[in-house]
Amino acid sequence: MSCKKDDDSTPPTISVSAPIEGAQYNVFDTLTVTFSTTDDQQLDHYSVKLTDVNLSPVEPEVTASLSGRSQNVSFQMVIDNLHILTGTHYVMIQVSDG
Repeated sequence: MSCKKDDDSTPPTISVSAPIEGAQYNVFDTLTVTFSTTDDQQLDHYSVKLTDVNLSPVEPEVTASLSGRSQNVSFQMVIDNLHILTGTHYVMIQVSDG
């Protein structure tokens, strides 16, 4: 008997619609995150983090399952960290295909 796992060397693609680059937010604002993602085989899950310039998370990570080969995702995050520093921050989106 032998087993072989199909080789999946193509990562999912992500297209971000919101937030737009350069948008400005304040503590207690609601940030809408909207993106679409596709994969040649099967999507598994995504994670989204709001990070500082050092890519350290400044809000809790949001994760959820995905299914199929294509998915549109939209949700809202409230920026409620009172200790967040003024400056540049990033929305980091990662999608896994398993």
